[in-house]
Amino acid sequence: MQDSEVIDEFKVEADEMLNDSEEYLLNLGKGQDFEQNFNGVFRAFHSLKGAAGMFEINELQSFMHRIETQLDSLREVGSFSPSQVDYFLLAIDCARPLLEGQHSIFDYDLFDQLEKKDEKLEPLIKAEEQKESVLARKEKNLNKKKGRVIVIDDEAFICEELCGMLNEFGFNASSFTNPVEALAEIIKEKPDLICTDLKMPEMSGMELLKKVRGLKIECPVIFITGFIDNGLLTEGLDQGASGFLEKPFEQHEVVSLAIQSVERFRTRKLLNRSINYIIYQFNDLDNYLKKEGKESLRKSFKLEIETLLTLRRESNS
Repeated sequence: MQDSEVIDEFKVEADEMLNDSEEYLLNLGKGQDFEQNFNGVFRAFHSLKGAAGMFEINELQSFMHRIETQLDSLREVGSFSPSQVDYFLLAIDCARPLLEGQHSIFDYDLFDQLEKKDEKLEPLIKAEEQKESVLARKEKNLNKKKGRVIVIDDEAFICEELCGMLNEFGFNASSFTNPVEALAEIIKEKPDLICTDLKMPEMSGMELLKKVRGLKIECPVIFITGFIDNGLLTEGLDQGASGFLEKPFEQHEVVSLAIQSVERFRTRKLLNRSINYIIYQFNDLDNYLKKEGKESLRKSFKLEIETLLTLRRESNS
């Protein structure tokens, strides 16, 4: 079950779990509903610990176990201090290199110091970042990514028109007339939606989509074109396009397709993540069955999980 494709899928989903944890922690820092947000963080940490064990990423599993234990000790307190929020945000930063098999250093002892008094976390923060808290940095980065749309068209007036339509309806859209520059921004920002012209001098929209998918950046892509024929439509859908906008376009068409594409993609991500939570929790059950000597049941569960992963892979291809 531990082939490279499955592990790559796990890493993508694990990164999403860490992103979710950051958002829950930001909510805790704002004093929002404790139980809901605490459980969100705990569920993600616990699932990541179990999955790391299943995929034999031992250093990450050990790290998440210690962080999860520290987190659980605050359950009965019912609130987080700002520095405690900062502490777990920094732990998430530490988990990311461990996920990639890299070494990472973290000072667990700071947690006990924060229980005694609300100390700052300068020992873990780089000098150039000490002017603002980890919480403030994370919130700034998170808000920057919400509703992010990148528009690419070699005609500047098309870019301006599309961005105006999308921004008016709450998206955070910016544009590029150069697809090479746009690709660099896509790699950096990982937007919620890409709207790209099909025919451009330096790189076609289809080539851009292939490069984006090759980099394992998953987000909906809408093609902009002067005309749509059956061959173009088929090729675009085969490559994973979410839809087409034919020039000239109306604002309601642009906004409707953008909203549908983003919401459909988010729903699919949520379903995939729910499946992964179930799969990752299997690690706890597998350890129990192994201890009890129930090998036939273990094999049966593993076969079902492999089937589930195969079906999901086929549905996403």
